Amino acid sequence: MGEQQFKTAVRRNFEAVPHAVGFNNHMGSLLTASTSRMRWLMQAAMFRDDLYFIDSRTTHHTVAEQQASQRRIRNTSRDIFLDYRDDAQVVAEQLTKLIQRARRDGTALAIGHPYPATLTTLEQWLPLLQEHGVRLVPVSELIELRQQRRDSTWPMYSSRSPRVAKNSKP
Repeated sequence: MGEQQFKTAVRRNFEAVPHAVGFNNHMGSLLTASTSRMRWLMQAAMFRDDLYFIDSRTTHHTVAEQQASQRRIRNTSRDIFLDYRDDAQVVAEQLTKLIQRARRDGTALAIGHPYPATLTTLEQWLPLLQEHGVRLVPVSELIELRQQRRDSTWPMYSSRSPRVAKNSKP
């Protein structure tokens, strides 16, 4: 698609789901690795100031967060992919990692599919999250929490003492 056709399609899709507050890429490695296409996507999304974007991180070459941030679209990326395989054991292992990440970093975001194994495992685990010290929040709140932490974090820099200038003459 050319730029105008792409932007028109995106706007029509947003209009078709007027109550949506967020969007993400699914199986979008080629798209999220393309600076121009991600710029088009984020420009098309700018007509609504209530949207956020979640990068599924389907490629290490993603530029999605960068392009969203440049257009001041609230965004973040997933930390854990729950069901890279449709298997309850995999989902349980990924949920364990999710809880560890949340406890270590203060937040964690998982994505997954509505596979039967995923849904069944989530139904079993969700009531136990509080026991693990984890609170489930809407994605919009998670993005806000992460932004507040970024804004309040002290800059990391070396605090070496200044070097003394050496003079070749006594």
